[in-house]
Amino acid sequence: MAVIRAYDTVYAGFDQRQLIPGLIFATSYGDIFAPDSYSQVLGTVYRDSYVFQWDPVQWGDHYYLLAGSGFEGSSRGGLTDGTIELIGDAVKVGGSYLDYYSITGLSIDVARLVDVLQTAGWADDRRLMDAEFSGNDRFYLSGYGDFAKGLGGADLIYGRGGADTLLGGLGNDTLHGEAGRDVIWMDPGNDVIRGGSQIDTLRAGTKADLRIDLGVTTAQATGLGRDRILSMENVISGAGDDRLLGNRAANRLDGGAGDDVLHGRMGQDVLIGGLGADTLTGGFGADHFLFQSAAQTGRSLASSDYITDFRPGVDKIDLWLSGARFSETGRWTDGRGAQITYRHLDRDGTQADRTIVYIDGNGDQTTDALLRLKGLHDLSISDFDF
Repeated sequence: MAVIRAYDTVYAGFDQRQLIPGLIFATSYGDIFAPDSYSQVLGTVYRDSYVFQWDPVQWGDHYYLLAGSGFEGSSRGGLTDGTIELIGDAVKVGGSYLDYYSITGLSIDVARLVDVLQTAGWADDRRLMDAEFSGNDRFYLSGYGDFAKGLGGADLIYGRGGADTLLGGLGNDTLHGEAGRDVIWMDPGNDVIRGGSQIDTLRAGTKADLRIDLGVTTAQATGLGRDRILSMENVISGAGDDRLLGNRAANRLDGGAGDDVLHGRMGQDVLIGGLGADTLTGGFGADHFLFQSAAQTGRSLASSDYITDFRPGVDKIDLWLSGARFSETGRWTDGRGAQITYRHLDRDGTQADRTIVYIDGNGDQTTDALLRLKGLHDLSISDFDF
């Protein structure tokens, strides 16, 4: 079990993706080999230590500590054997070195590390480090924007402050964004996902059909496991046919690809159906239905997005067009540039009534995209944002 601690003494977040041994050793200098030094770090005594400096491109000199047992090597020849149990990194600020992060609970075979350092590229380096984060790991991150990925095992991640990006990986994980505008990724497993005091985003880059209800605080079947989702405001889904439901907050729900069903519920929500034939319900509050391209609306009645509760004068249809003209006649007007019009589709029974919005994106007086609104509405230019 690896334990990662990132500290607030350096004005930068911890980024797990930068744990690349080849990159670190390539710019190292001034190494000190100290076998049988019996150094105490974080309350644990390590028999051997190896210290060097390295200079990443982005900022500052780093003071790097490897501690463990059975170390063999020399100050100029480097390590050749032993087991690394701790990695510590400090950054030079002014005339002092301040703690950046520490990782304990490791078991890195030095001989294997030496072999990895001889290979081209970083693929072997990443595999070596990923193996160390495949257990039930613990991450205690900094007050800045961190990136952490648990990989396998039942991981526990605390983001603390900053705009963090957190991934639990496979396993039944617990992820706490805490303060800051965090992004927390969903993965297979029965996870507990908790945002924090600011606006946080739940992401799922999967082709699975997901059902995510931000209004439910108990475990729910999401399609990736039985997950408990707390204090999250936004959702960005993947390529499945998803069902996303908001809560009392002002939610931003993005269905991605697929035929999605989005329901904002309370609050002033932003609903983005994405690609596919989507069904959008804003609920209470002045909602925005956002379409970022013609492909997101549909090019025929059958493939077009459907808004179930549009309220003229309250809600907005937010289109990708800039400076579009509006026609209330149901016909295209002469002139250049994008334009919008609408017609009523009045069928027997009010439940079958529709308002069809026609969009000419380039001014050639042909329909490039359609939207369907439930009911018969008299629309005006003020019902649209561009």
